[in-house]
Amino acid sequence: MYKIIIEDLKLKGFHGVFKEEKLIGNTFIFNLEVQLPWEESLENDSLDDSVDYSKLIEIIIEENSLPSNLLEKLAHRIVKRIYKEFGAVLKVKLRLAKKTPPLKADLKSISVEIEQ
Repeated sequence: MYKIIIEDLKLKGFHGVFKEEKLIGNTFIFNLEVQLPWEESLENDSLDDSVDYSKLIEIIIEENSLPSNLLEKLAHRIVKRIYKEFGAVLKVKLRLAKKTPPLKADLKSISVEIEQ
């Protein structure tokens, strides 16, 4: 087994329950790990036996363009789509962070993580 890892993909999005989040937007940071069986792709050196990481990034960008009230919903859509589009995937772990949530607290970000 091996992993494809995408670290700190930063995108602007309009997710959240507050009106200003939907109007102004925020920075969202995506960290993704996709586990795959190693046998075929490592032996054959063929993208047909692996997952094209540029396609993973496209999925994140496309799903991020659809506003969600909850980060959990956005993360779930991304994970669900990865499984749908890539049959060889064994496991997906996605951490999605909202960089500056509209809270009265001094914090770096708020995150949700799905591991499926």
